[in-house]
Amino acid sequence: MPRNDPPSSPVGSAARKSRQPGYQNPMSANSATPWEDRGERGMLNAFFANTFMGLRSPMRLLGAIRRPDATTDAFSYVIGCGLLCSLAWVINSIAFVYKFHDPRKKTAEIFNQTYWVGTALQFVVAPAALWVMVTLASKIYFKMAAGELRGRLQSTLIFNVFSYALAPCLVALIPLVGPLLALLWVIAILIVAGRSRIHLSLASSVVDAILSVLGVVIPAIG
Repeated sequence: MPRNDPPSSPVGSAARKSRQPGYQNPMSANSATPWEDRGERGMLNAFFANTFMGLRSPMRLLGAIRRPDATTDAFSYVIGCGLLCSLAWVINSIAFVYKFHDPRKKTAEIFNQTYWVGTALQFVVAPAALWVMVTLASKIYFKMAAGELRGRLQSTLIFNVFSYALAPCLVALIPLVGPLLALLWVIAILIVAGRSRIHLSLASSVVDAILSVLGVVIPAIG
C-alpha cells in the first residue's frame, strides 16, 4: 500500500540535507541577534547593540539569525534603520546648504521653500522607502542566487541578510560623506555575506550584491 507522507517544508528538507557530508545549510537557525532579543534587552538597547555588532562584526550578526525563515524581526529593524535615514537626510540637507549655498549669487533656487518641503517629505517617507528598496533588492538577489543553491535557499533568509546589513545606516549621519560611505559599507557586507552566510561562489557574491543594490539605488536617486 503506498504511503501518503505529508510534504516536508523547505527548512525541514534543508535540515535533512545538512546531515550529508560537506553540505552547508544557509537556512540553519542560530542563537539570536540582539534585535531578536529586544523583548529582554529593551527596544532601544537592542537596536543599537544590533547596529554596533553589524558595524564591528557583521558576519557574527548574520550568523546569529535565529529565524531565517521569517521576516517579522528583520522588517522592524529595517524601519528602525529607516528612521536613522530620515535623520541622516535632514542632517545632510542642512550640511549641503551650508557647504554649497552662496547667498551672494542668485543660484540658490534649490535652497528656497521647495527645497525644505522636499526635505521634510523625504524625512517622513524614508522608513517606508527603505523597506521597499530592501524588499526589491532582496528579491533581485534571490533570483540571481537561487539557481546556484538549487533550492537550498528561501527568500526570507535573503531579506534577513539585507535587513541586518543596514547597520551602516548609522554612518549616514556623517555630513556629506556619510551616505556614500554607508552605501559602500552595505555592499561590502553583502559581498562577504554571500560567501560566508549564503555560501555562494566569490564571483556570484560580488556580482549579486552589487547589481541588486545598485538596481534599486540608482532608480531611487535618478
